[in-house]
Amino acid sequence: MPDHPNENSTQPDADWYTAARFPVQQDEYHFTQHAFSDREISGLRRGIHNRGFHAGCNELDTPVHSAMSIGTRDITAVILAGGQGRRMGGQDKGLIEFNGQPLVSILIDILEQQSVDIIINANRNHDRYRSFGYPVISDQLEDYQGPLAGFASAMASVASDYIVTLPCDSPLLVNDYVARFMLSHEQHNAPVHVAFDGERLQPVHALIKVDLRPSLLEFLDSGDRKIDRWYALHGFVQTDFSDCADMFRNINTPADQQQLQARH
Repeated sequence: MPDHPNENSTQPDADWYTAARFPVQQDEYHFTQHAFSDREISGLRRGIHNRGFHAGCNELDTPVHSAMSIGTRDITAVILAGGQGRRMGGQDKGLIEFNGQPLVSILIDILEQQSVDIIINANRNHDRYRSFGYPVISDQLEDYQGPLAGFASAMASVASDYIVTLPCDSPLLVNDYVARFMLSHEQHNAPVHVAFDGERLQPVHALIKVDLRPSLLEFLDSGDRKIDRWYALHGFVQTDFSDCADMFRNINTPADQQQLQARH
């Protein structure tokens, strides 16, 4: 993926809303690294299967802690569909069809298996998004300010202690997406957990404690919009998705859409 096109600007590029990527730089960002084993991930899947989770990428047998530090009732999934979609000709990417189904609908179907509340962050076509059966919230900041604006609006809207975020344009979501973040939190009680694909952090895929909202609002008020800088303020932990790196393939252009559909 290309780097942020406006690296020296405080104003985000609209397509970076769901395409943000940055390399792991431990000295600069001071995060805690914990590469979870297949056995740990499998154990969490087995332990919470009765709550609606299904196996994702790997299947191994192992025991799991009987009590998790957070449960699915503590988490609201936020589908981020608030971008401009400039490289898609201005289309609302959450409503683009992938194999005959709107992208947001695909993600809802997968998240419903994971027993979390769901909200949709969108800045247009609200009635259409509401037709999928879940609350729709808009950015409180105007002019498409990027994923952090969506985070802030979601934090103000949910009753849960955590949000788990995901972009609307990545339809290959794994069935244990939430479970992996729960395991990450079980191992490291940090306020921010960010997906790691084996090479890079995937910052729009994250578990975030809702009580960080004042910090986020202060950060946004400063004019900064860079997601990695805000994460760095809170000593984030990376969550391992290295065996499912294909999950982060996203649709930014019509060519991306065609290529991904051809493969899946």
